[in-house]
Amino acid sequence: MWSWINGEVQAVSQARVAVVDHGFTVGDGVFETLKTEAGVPFALTRHLQRLNRSARGLGLPAVDEHVVRTAVDELMARQAYPLGVLRITYTSGPGPLGSQRGDGPPTLACVSLEGRPWPATTQVVVSRWPRNERSPLMGLKTTSYAENAVCLAEARADGFSEAILGNLAGNLCEGTGSNVFVVIDGRVFTPPVAEGCLAGITRDLVVEWFEVEERSMPLSVLDTADEIFITSSTRDVHPVDRVGARTLDAPGPVTAGLVEGFRVTRNYVHDVDNIAIDIIGYERSPVETTTDGLVAEDGLEHFLRKSRGTAGDSHLGPGEPARRGEGGEHQHHPDAVDAVGHEPCG
Repeated sequence: MWSWINGEVQAVSQARVAVVDHGFTVGDGVFETLKTEAGVPFALTRHLQRLNRSARGLGLPAVDEHVVRTAVDELMARQAYPLGVLRITYTSGPGPLGSQRGDGPPTLACVSLEGRPWPATTQVVVSRWPRNERSPLMGLKTTSYAENAVCLAEARADGFSEAILGNLAGNLCEGTGSNVFVVIDGRVFTPPVAEGCLAGITRDLVVEWFEVEERSMPLSVLDTADEIFITSSTRDVHPVDRVGARTLDAPGPVTAGLVEGFRVTRNYVHDVDNIAIDIIGYERSPVETTTDGLVAEDGLEHFLRKSRGTAGDSHLGPGEPARRGEGGEHQHHPDAVDAVGHEPCG
């Protein structure tokens, strides 16, 4: 296990960060977590872009993305796990013991650890604590994660892998480390970032590649949705088979299609911002010649459209559906971008 801290590569057991670093003392920093496969990080460009958006939201200097890429390359050259997890952390650096920041340079650290695959389905529970959609940290991936740690610890103590949070308005928001999607009458919905959820990288890709509507929904939608799944950089598209005491037949047909569609596209495109991808995320010829079964026979587009269903209006109640442009292409919800970097982003 290797780490890279401010330009120096060390074994994790020997790595050192100042005990007065503000990322350690007050959680004054931002971070990204990526999946790596055989030493290749997925969606690195998007993660670095979000890292900088989060840094701007905290008023930190911009991260030099070239330096981070160099650090990642050095770590992957030392040890490339078949399945790994890469963590990039950027803090305001050493400072006083209070909230005031110091005058020194920021701290940049990367660490690579071996990953473990998730089971085919997962179990979640609704947390008794809400997410504050009015927080100044809304939409920023910061190291101030104690709230998530408390909610997740309680969920895991009860046998669940994730806690799902509503917001102060009582609407569905997100998990402690994931985004949540519901399927109703064959249609896929996820909360807009204005509800307080982090715009996850995997969430963004699912919204862009597939037919998904961003809509405000009551937290109680988890009691009636036909299918539920969560997404994250390590889980990809993860079907949910239990929400609290409620069990679901998972994966359902729509979720199963999305699991396969995301797997096919992800395996073909490692850095999703360095290649042109159309609205459902594929280039026909390469995908048809590198996949198997239904996808190889009919093409990814046909596979995904078959998985969506053809239902009409959903039973969500009031809410604004995502806008779509000519030809059905997805356009981000108008609330998805604001001045402090809450743009959809893993």
